[in-house]
Formats: sequence, structure tokens, C-alpha cells
Amino acid sequence: MELEDIKEKNYIESFEVKTIKGETIKFGDGSNKPTLLVLFTTWCSSCMEAAPAISNKFSHLKGQINLVGIGREHNAEELKKWADVAGLHYDLIEDPERELFNRFAEFHVPRIYLIATDGYVTYQDVNWHPFMLEDMEEAVNDILTK
Repeated sequence: MELEDIKEKNYIESFEVKTIKGETIKFGDGSNKPTLLVLFTTWCSSCMEAAPAISNKFSHLKGQINLVGIGREHNAEELKKWADVAGLHYDLIEDPERELFNRFAEFHVPRIYLIATDGYVTYQDVNWHPFMLEDMEEAVNDILTK
């Protein structure tokens, strides 16, 4: 993977998205709580491991953080089926045309961002290894104690 293939993000402007359940979530600058954002596909082997692991690790914090998954190139029906099979506890966002994904990246999933309420990205990573959960947990704990 070439470094230029990764769009490094340091700041996320405020924007709202609708979940597949029809709820609105605001994240980025001015949001009411930090957002752990996971961009994934249902066919990516790393995503098949990462998405449920992240959900299991952080779903208990949903009152304190937005836990959001954006399904690159997937519609709501596909995401509902996959969430049931994978046991995801995310707020899922469909992105069949890659409009949201393209704000963050050009290639490579899974891609993870932790976005503070002021819009600044405090953690980001691409691809997957289970040890990443420790780094994510530290970043989430840091942002929640500030």
C-alpha cells in the first residue's frame, strides 16, 4: 500500500447522516459526542473480522460515543442482513455510490477514525489487526476523559 493511497484526515467538518433505521446522526465539528467511525465492506475479509470486534469492544459506550459504520457500496438491505449475521451494534449508514467514503478515502477498508466533538481526528488507522483494539480503546478513553 502506498502512502498516497491513504487520505489522512485531521479535521472533519460538521455533517449529518441518516442511519438505515432513519435516525439522524451528526458528527464532526459541533457534534454532541465523539464518533468512532468505521468504513467497511461486507465482502472484505479484514472487515469481516474488524467490524464485529469493534462493535463488541465499544457498543457498551453508545451513550457516550457515536458508533457509526459506513458500508461502502452497500444499500440498507445489504447492511441489515450483514449486521444480523455479524452481530453489529453500530448505527449503520448506506453508501451505495461511495459518496461518504470518498470524503475519507480513495481505497482500502476497513478504515477507522475517532472524531472529537470539535471535529479533530484523534485516532485513525487503515486495514486490521486485533492489536488495533488496544490503541482504539486508549484513544477512546483519552477522548472521554477530556
